[in-house]
Amino acid sequence: MLKDEPIATLIEAIKTIHSGKQAISADLQPLLFSLEANPLNDREIMLLHAVKEGLSTEDIAQAKHLSEGTVRNYLSSALQKLHVTHRHEAVRLAEEKGWM
Repeated sequence: MLKDEPIATLIEAIKTIHSGKQAISADLQPLLFSLEANPLNDREIMLLHAVKEGLSTEDIAQAKHLSEGTVRNYLSSALQKLHVTHRHEAVRLAEEKGWM
């Protein structure tokens, strides 16, 4: 609901919600359908946070108790999912999308 919608719209929305249904403002519907699902898993997000902190693959592996190969594999997967070629691009894009 937007703050400047008529009170009748608010009342109707309350009735709709009370009956167990969802009420979505017509003005917000296009925004809801434009939101993308986060393709990253928890491990990929965790490792992108470490990249953001400036850690190297070796440092991340030691800090997270993973092998360097595992770190590289997860980061490579994140890059592929985000369609970027560099770790820092992945961090930037994931932050822009609100995924990390």
